[in-house]
Amino acid sequence: MAEEKKIPEIRFEGFSGEWEVKELGDLCCEFQSGKYIKAEDIKIKDIYPVYGGNGLRGYSDTYNHNGIYALIGRQGALCGNMNISYGKAYFTEHAIAVRANKCSDTKFMFYLLGKMDLGQYSGQSAQPGLAVNKLIKLSTFVSNFKEQTKIGNYFQQLDSLITLHQQKHDKLLNVKKAMLEKMFPKKGADVPEIRFKGFSEKWEERELHQIVDVRSGRDYKHIYQVVIFLYMVQEDICSV
Repeated sequence: MAEEKKIPEIRFEGFSGEWEVKELGDLCCEFQSGKYIKAEDIKIKDIYPVYGGNGLRGYSDTYNHNGIYALIGRQGALCGNMNISYGKAYFTEHAIAVRANKCSDTKFMFYLLGKMDLGQYSGQSAQPGLAVNKLIKLSTFVSNFKEQTKIGNYFQQLDSLITLHQQKHDKLLNVKKAMLEKMFPKKGADVPEIRFKGFSEKWEERELHQIVDVRSGRDYKHIYQVVIFLYMVQEDICSV
């Protein structure tokens, strides 16, 4: 945000004019902590998600909020961290539920609050914590409702894309782990469980120094006794 003109460096086409300075409390119709729930009432699987100060804690058969909410972690080392909830959910007393009023956009508020680094306003006690009555007095720059909505939707789309690629990344890591276990012979075996088409010979047992040239300033003679299996006609893994 440029200090002189109170406008961001990059804007969507069609938007102009300076952003206004407002207190957080003036932007929201809800800004309060959630309610206590017994630990035994939080399940691994159930109907509604349960959010605490550090995000998703589990699931419950009841909910206390319905709609889009920005959630602020209220206590602990991670106080000030942000989460967002859509639909019916239960928010515990360790999370501050924030919902924008009719002149503001909740998704925009979620990203704005995250950018404000709210953890810096935690108390200096043994257990850091955020006070709602102090947070609502914090001032920030905001645009009009239409531009807020545009910005909130933009970052939501980016988050969805990041999540999609993260899921693909995690799946590939699992595939790699499985293949590492099955494409190398297990102890006592001389062939792997899975092989590329056209390869059938047994893998040969060799000492490490027979297949690599070790160059190091350290004493590496002890690794000469390391035994591995090597199929001398290399299977072309890159052809997958």
